[in-house]
Amino acid sequence: LRAPGRRAGGFSDLSDWIDRGLGSGIARHFMRPYNEKIWSCPLNRVSMGLVKGKIEPEPAWKVVRNALVPGTVGRAYQASFLYPKGGAGAITDAVAGELGPSLRLGWELASAERVEGGWSLRAASGETLRARRVVSTIPLPRLLAALGGGFSAEYGAAFEHNDTYIVAVGLKEGVRPRRFADAHWVFFAGEELFYRVTVSSALDPSQPTTLVAEVTRKP
Repeated sequence: LRAPGRRAGGFSDLSDWIDRGLGSGIARHFMRPYNEKIWSCPLNRVSMGLVKGKIEPEPAWKVVRNALVPGTVGRAYQASFLYPKGGAGAITDAVAGELGPSLRLGWELASAERVEGGWSLRAASGETLRARRVVSTIPLPRLLAALGGGFSAEYGAAFEHNDTYIVAVGLKEGVRPRRFADAHWVFFAGEELFYRVTVSSALDPSQPTTLVAEVTRKP
């Protein structure tokens, strides 16, 4: 509540927003160590564009209410969601079932070239596909290299990135985490390698109890 920057505004980056916007206590005990683990870079290099679009907090009075009044929900849009029966893999399985024989697995893009009517895509194996439209979800440096034409040399160095490792640990049958059995996610700001753990059985009780840890590292 005493954080002077909450009303002053004009923050320059994520580091500045945490210190002045949230205050030294939240910064020291959670926001700084937690975000340093996620981004694996100095927090003054993370722009305010990300803060405003992703993690800007609610008004101060809501923060106080959520901390002091039992049963209140902080961010309702994050507290209510749909999760597929059978786990997250059910989504990709459903998509794969619709695509049938046109689905390619293990298809590594080697080059992408503009041609009349769309794109010509060549795999590392040599297979070529034609497409009217392409939606890319691969890392941007790989896409730039596949596009050729100097894209990688001109823009490649501008893209820094981290690698995120997803580590799943299955518990023995009948074993459940004692402290976090009723939690969907648990966030860690300590010296642990991971910054978040998902408790899968809380999302879908029919699935085996699995703890899924997320770790971010520079490549």
